[in-house]
Amino acid sequence: MDELPDFHMPYFDCNTGPNWSDGKWQSSTSKRKCKPISKLDVFSGEHDTAYATCGDYDCLTGADDQYYHSTRNLNFAARAIGVLPKYGNAIPRAIMKRLGYKFKGAEYGENMSIINTQGNPGNLRGIGNHIPSI
Repeated sequence: MDELPDFHMPYFDCNTGPNWSDGKWQSSTSKRKCKPISKLDVFSGEHDTAYATCGDYDCLTGADDQYYHSTRNLNFAARAIGVLPKYGNAIPRAIMKRLGYKFKGAEYGENMSIINTQGNPGNLRGIGNHIPSI
């Protein structure tokens, strides 16, 4: 990995960017065919794998923390991207947890599906459309 550059533009690599995993538009996946082209891409792939296999909020938060710490020694552009999941996901995740949303299980990462305590389907990427009325 030492021979790889720190950074390459998101969406022009294999794994960096929301809804971009293994070189195409899709939810996070642990199935890899695309070869990473930067150190950030390697760390993004590890982050995607964690998201594909996580089954609860604590696991997702841990994946975001690990991604953040993995990118700290890269160049400024890579560090700027590495901080986004940690802080960008914290507030929506806290709101969803507070509203009683629960994960269906480890299959969460493959389809991004969650379910709230009333049994209504939700989607982490489309939280605004699925908040139950109070």
